[in-house]
Amino acid sequence: MIEACLYNIQVIGEAVNQLADDVKNANPQIPWIKRLQAMGVEKYKEGFKVQLHKDALLIPYDWKKQKVVFVNSMSDLFHPDVPLDFIQKVFKVMNENPQHTF
Repeated sequence: MIEACLYNIQVIGEAVNQLADDVKNANPQIPWIKRLQAMGVEKYKEGFKVQLHKDALLIPYDWKKQKVVFVNSMSDLFHPDVPLDFIQKVFKVMNENPQHTF
């Protein structure tokens, strides 16, 4: 996580474009996935599989004070398997919460 941010919301589980599927499948021990899974981080239990975390989209609406937010620091919002309508929902949340800096 980038420490300059006050808050980070993960709207997608791990999604990696840079590794070929055969590399990901042949190397489940890749350090960051193994570490996140060992820590019990629910959003990363499926490893490299793209998972949409729609519940995370609601988080900014509940904040009372301004925040600086890094959206999706751990994966690729524009991964080919992320549906366009989900990406549009992410931007809708940002547009509807101008009190925060995304």
